[in-house]
Amino acid sequence: MPETRKFLDYYTSAEELGVGGFSTVRKAVNKATKQTYAVKTLDKSKNSPHSNDLALFRSEILVMAHILENIKEHPNVVRMVDVFDEPKQVNIVMELCKGGELFDRIIDKGSYTEKDAANLIRQVCTGLAAIHDIGVLHRDMKPENLLFETESDESNLKIMDFGLSHIQGSQDSMTGVFGSLDYIAPEALAFRHYCEASDVWAIGVILYILLCGYPPFFAEKPREKQASIMKGEYDFDDEVWEDVSDAAKGLIRDLLVVDHKQRMSAKQVLAHPWVQENSPVARATPLSSAVTQRITHFTAKSRFRAAAYAMIAGNAFHSSKVQEELQELMKGAILTMKELDHLLASFKRITRGGKTVTKEQFKEVLHDVCGDLPFAERIYELFDVDGSGAVDMKELVMGISTMRVDHNDEALKFCFQVYDSDDSGGISREEFAKIISMAAIQDNNMMQAETIGELFQTMDKNEDGLISFQEFKEASAAKPWLVAMICDPMRGNMEAPTTPKAQ
Repeated sequence: MPETRKFLDYYTSAEELGVGGFSTVRKAVNKATKQTYAVKTLDKSKNSPHSNDLALFRSEILVMAHILENIKEHPNVVRMVDVFDEPKQVNIVMELCKGGELFDRIIDKGSYTEKDAANLIRQVCTGLAAIHDIGVLHRDMKPENLLFETESDESNLKIMDFGLSHIQGSQDSMTGVFGSLDYIAPEALAFRHYCEASDVWAIGVILYILLCGYPPFFAEKPREKQASIMKGEYDFDDEVWEDVSDAAKGLIRDLLVVDHKQRMSAKQVLAHPWVQENSPVARATPLSSAVTQRITHFTAKSRFRAAAYAMIAGNAFHSSKVQEELQELMKGAILTMKELDHLLASFKRITRGGKTVTKEQFKEVLHDVCGDLPFAERIYELFDVDGSGAVDMKELVMGISTMRVDHNDEALKFCFQVYDSDDSGGISREEFAKIISMAAIQDNNMMQAETIGELFQTMDKNEDGLISFQEFKEASAAKPWLVAMICDPMRGNMEAPTTPKAQ
């Protein structure tokens, strides 16, 4: 049996680039060539051998290998370089795109023209037509998955992230509706049907946003937005459309056709007059400055929804296990004598009779007493009341007791501090997404992410992008269920008595 190749024998891992629902992306330097790549890693220890996350990751590898075999290198498609499937993790090494995401480039540029937008759409459709030709459906086309190869103004724009992609004719590891709601086609929402035309619909949405700064389909509630998408209800009524050519609007109409059989293909888009290089019908005058401002706002909201979805998706497989573990830790009020004995015995055994635990020992104590705890490192920092860099037995007991008392200000403040992981004094959008992902919201993942955005805006009264403790406290007074949403994932659902139980 051949020896397993090890990633770290060939590459040096560098700084983190991003974290998804079940994977992490970092820079990696090839030890032989000194060339820098991106590496996407899935930790097998957090997944069962038959978990959906692992199946999706391996499906992504198959798709990227299929692209590599049939297309080799393409200027508009990210290329896989190598794969390392080791006992504890799987690593996909791919080319590194250093130029940033599509909308970030537009925001940095400040202003752009229809011709600029046409060039972007031409590049995306060139890549999309290439993967469609070999039977690959991307199924998650959105601006976040379109990256510039370099920081140059002449850089190629590349399609990336094949985590939800599928090779037609092969077994599909995905079921139901998935992807980002703003870009999901009507046939996917109505019939759970994804096809080449579904990717092209997303191109129509991206083009619409590029030219006006906001998505074509919007509503206060996700289900209303779904209905709008399925009916194809959008317009060009905003004043910014007065500066957009009829040819561009006509292309959008051809892309956002509800009947997927009547929708244009990627190759047909490339033949459209507006998309041609040096097109005579694409206007060269700058679009309204309001477009860039709106894209800035839309991008911020999209990233929050993506963070929320990632947190929820990341917890999907583990959710019942995590809830059970947290409930086991936090149920009841203050530690019972039996629990104290167990905790003390564990503390003495792990510290070998010492008086304090290090961070790693702290994790071991918590794991020994109550299993894994997602926020163990952050809780360790908060338990270390005297700032000594170590937690003693008294701090450990008092800390757990604080988390287990009833819904008072002290417990609420502690939970708030756990989630305020950077000690900024406020909970950011990303931190808030992590909180809500632990709550049992009865809806699908995509709808949860939408709901989280609305809830954050409601609580962030001064609109500074952070929820302060005072803002949360005020919101909790008006909506008591918010307290439960923050604290119960760390406490459990049992009523907390005011005194320790007698043994």
